[in-house]
Amino acid sequence: MMEQRQQELLDQFFQQEKVWCSDFVVSRMVAGLCIGITMLLLIMPVQIWEGEFQVMFFMFLPELIGIQMFLNPYCKITEDGKMTDLYEKFRTLPICRRQYAYYVFKKLFRCCLWMTGIAAACQTAFALMSLHTFSIGNLLIPVLYSMVLPMLLFCQQFRNCRKITDIS
Repeated sequence: MMEQRQQELLDQFFQQEKVWCSDFVVSRMVAGLCIGITMLLLIMPVQIWEGEFQVMFFMFLPELIGIQMFLNPYCKITEDGKMTDLYEKFRTLPICRRQYAYYVFKKLFRCCLWMTGIAAACQTAFALMSLHTFSIGNLLIPVLYSMVLPMLLFCQQFRNCRKITDIS
């Protein structure tokens, strides 16, 4: 019950903060642009690359930048001209760091799920339409780069949340 209340407090906080915050708008625009570039590059089926997966890393680099910009409003805030950790602002609210990390995880998971679905559908459709073939790579590459890699980076960023159980 306490966890649900903390999630509701976080929802209320972000609804109030994101309405007119210029950082939020700029971060979302840059995230959309970077993720959009990657989604356009995903139109090319995996079979075209013929084993040159090093190139694919650079193809998905804008996506990782976009994911970081997507998470930026949920992790950092600009006050008095300098970036500070957003959790410091939660010190006055009854929210533990684990619930904060779970809230951000849900936002990232939803975004990654959409990207993975769109990328896998585009990969499959364009491989079937243009090359008349299908490979497991058409599903594996989008899942790996659009779901697994961003989630691993997120877990690395919030890796110490298991140890923190305080409510302050």
